[in-house]
Amino acid sequence: MANKMHDIALEYLEKIITTKHWMGPNSKLAVLSGLMINVCGEQPDVFEPKQFTVLDVNGNKRDLSGKTWAKVR
Repeated sequence: MANKMHDIALEYLEKIITTKHWMGPNSKLAVLSGLMINVCGEQPDVFEPKQFTVLDVNGNKRDLSGKTWAKVR
């Protein structure tokens, strides 16, 4: 269910993001999304990354998830 909620939130975010009126000609917008996993006891909670996308002023998307997560894992 958490994954489905993530997908719904991401769809909503993509609908409301506009890059044309506030970004400079060389600006980029990075969108990092994922799930927070609550862990029992004294251990710290964990962030599970799901997506890392960079958008330019023209709305072009570049998915950096594979490159980024491969280095972390």
